[in-house]
Amino acid sequence: MDRKFLKEQEAYFLKLMDDIRNKMSKFTGTHLTNGDLVDQTLTRDENNKNIKLNKRLSSFLKKITYSLHLIENEMYGTCEECECTISKERLKARPTATMCVECKEAQEAYERCTHKNRSIHQVQWMNVSNKIQ
Repeated sequence: MDRKFLKEQEAYFLKLMDDIRNKMSKFTGTHLTNGDLVDQTLTRDENNKNIKLNKRLSSFLKKITYSLHLIENEMYGTCEECECTISKERLKARPTATMCVECKEAQEAYERCTHKNRSIHQVQWMNVSNKIQ
């Protein structure tokens, strides 16, 4: 991976981290005790949305931090599965990618297969357990 691209990615990640931290700092829970039941419900729903968004942003921050760690250790752009170089096009499209397209597709295919089989087994078990009762 060339130095210029790595510097650009590092700058992008650092700016993104600042932006995310600023967003997260603005999400504060609102306490509403004076309003009617509808106001309290709306406030609770808004707080729940903010909590979910904060969790997503926090997860993304971890990916960014890991990507910065990989840049620092000269491992950014190397697939964690096959150790091949991840294409610049993929890293531009998904900067926190840790796998090449081929390995990621294989992982997703395995997960789909496993999830599908798990669902089939659960349905079969439910049929068996219903017959027993």
